[in-house]
Amino acid sequence: MRRNAATAKPSAPDRSPDPAASRRLLRLNSEAEECMRAEPQRAARLAEQALRLAGRIGDPHAEALALRHLGNAWLLQSRYIEALGALRRGLDAARALRHEMIEGSCLNGIGIALMRLGEFEGALVHLRAFLDMADRLKVSVPRTTPLRRR
Repeated sequence: MRRNAATAKPSAPDRSPDPAASRRLLRLNSEAEECMRAEPQRAARLAEQALRLAGRIGDPHAEALALRHLGNAWLLQSRYIEALGALRRGLDAARALRHEMIEGSCLNGIGIALMRLGEFEGALVHLRAFLDMADRLKVSVPRTTPLRRR
């Protein structure tokens, strides 16, 4: 059975700082975000590459970001089960890093995926947590969020 990048165990990190690898990782995550809406399949491929590279060089922030991008790309392709796996891992990674922006984005994505899968109670829990975080951080809520405060 083929394992995808979101469920594969990370390889042992190569903790040596490699500026070229770090630049490539930044470019992969940036490109994944930029093409997300227009080309979600390409965004998923870029995010998978970023995820593997982040694991190899030991960059937990880039790994959390790549998981968020991968989950969102899979959401846009209606691959809800895969999206949940990536976004849950991204949520765990973001919480470990105390990175609330990535955490919030993962909460929102998990809520959307659960809603699409008909798991409405779980969806509400995650979407409410996202909205509470957005209020606390004073960030705008995307128009695509199914549960919004007026």
